[in-house]
Parts: sequence; structure tokens; C-alpha cells
Amino acid sequence: MKGFVLFVLIFITFYFSIFAESNNDISIGLGAEFNMNSRENFAGGAVLCFNYNLKPSFAVGINATASSNFAGIYVIEPAALFKWYILSKDFSGLFIQADAGVYNDE
Repeated sequence: MKGFVLFVLIFITFYFSIFAESNNDISIGLGAEFNMNSRENFAGGAVLCFNYNLKPSFAVGINATASSNFAGIYVIEPAALFKWYILSKDFSGLFIQADAGVYNDE
């Protein structure tokens, strides 16, 4: 039973992220994740991000993650992100991403 629950959680995390693009310069994303923002085990979180594509193959943006371990620990993580699309000039395909931000454990 434990394996099935883990499979369902991983499936939800990887397959229910939503991204929308407008005029190929701006994208907005909403998704779910599981992370280690907990003293024991894992925490579930929701992610909201905003990207702006710079020319020719770089993008910058911000994201915020709100997490809870379902037992009293709540975490908010705002961050700036930087993307480099390695093999493409049209902002698609393989990319490297770096995040820098803060961690607030409430």
C-alpha cells in the first residue's frame, strides 16, 4: 500500500504542472511538488512561477513555493531563477536553471 501511495504522489507531482505562454516572451507556471522542508519525512508544496525570455537563449523569473509537512511546519520559499537553453534559440528543449532565494520557516 505504501508503494502505491508513493506512486500516486509522484504521478501527481510530475503530471499536474501547468504552464502558459504569451507571445513567446512570458510564461506563468503552477504546480505541485514534494520536498524535504520538514524535520522528518517530506512536505507537500505548491509552486507559482513567472518567467521572462531574454534574447537569444536566456530567461529570468521568480517563483514562490509554499510547503507544509501536514503536522504544523509551514515554509515559504521565494526565489529568483535564471535559465539557459543550451541547444536552442527558441526557448524550448534542454536547459540549465539556477535558483537563488530565501527560506522562511514559520
